Amino acid sequence: MTSIAISEITFAETIRKGSVSCIYRVSWDGKDCILKVFHTPEPGSYFLRKIRTRKRETVPFKCESTAYTRLKEQGLCDRGIIPDFYGLVEQIKPDDHLPYLEDFLEDTEYPNAILIEYVPDIAMIDPSNFSAQRTHKLRDILSEIHQAGVYHADPYPRNMMVQATSDRVL
Repeated sequence: MTSIAISEITFAETIRKGSVSCIYRVSWDGKDCILKVFHTPEPGSYFLRKIRTRKRETVPFKCESTAYTRLKEQGLCDRGIIPDFYGLVEQIKPDDHLPYLEDFLEDTEYPNAILIEYVPDIAMIDPSNFSAQRTHKLRDILSEIHQAGVYHADPYPRNMMVQATSDRVL
């Protein structure tokens, strides 16, 4: 896994804020990228309770960073099946990156992030861009993800993207 210093990253815009993570468009190494920053689960939180009841990792940052590492190692990033995974940004001090990281100021620990490829002109799959060909492609992608040892527990339309300019599906 490549470790990336937050000082190498320039924030451009906030794409989405959520209770588990926030997503930003950033610049790194001359590339437009996506930085997905994860909140640290609070003691006694839903994610930490699930660890005790299941025999697998449930902390979102650990799940996603492990998944991207496996998918990159299996060549799915190089083939464009999923966005390229550039590396991890760990122990981010949110007060050094205001206003972007203001949602992380109350976290009990410094947040961690993954840095991935920014894919322009993507949209969530919906009736306006749906086709049988894209559905078959998405099914094949999900199968390859599972073959790489990653169980995608959230294969819903909100996680299925189509790039209008290239017909790439993610």
